[in-house]
Amino acid sequence: MAGETPSHSDSAPIDARTDEPVAETAARRGVEGEAGQDEKTEARIRDRAYVISQGSDAGLPAENWLRAEREIAQEDAIALADQIAQRAKEAAFRAAMTHP
Repeated sequence: MAGETPSHSDSAPIDARTDEPVAETAARRGVEGEAGQDEKTEARIRDRAYVISQGSDAGLPAENWLRAEREIAQEDAIALADQIAQRAKEAAFRAAMTHP
């Protein structure tokens, strides 16, 4: 009904531009992010967004959510790079041991 506030889950931040949950906006735009994340990643983002919202540099809920997504993605990228580097070291070691 016109003039009513849309009802959305309290746990999901609302995109101020579209007045819908950030996840729905990201999914419609085809942006990798919330739409394709598993529950564990979404929970990590929700927890991080909450921590961000409690800080002195907190923004709007959608900004906090997007910042949390970026931070989690960066952490995951660093962890993946570390795993790749470790596997490369192990492969180089195995190669050196088998081909002296």
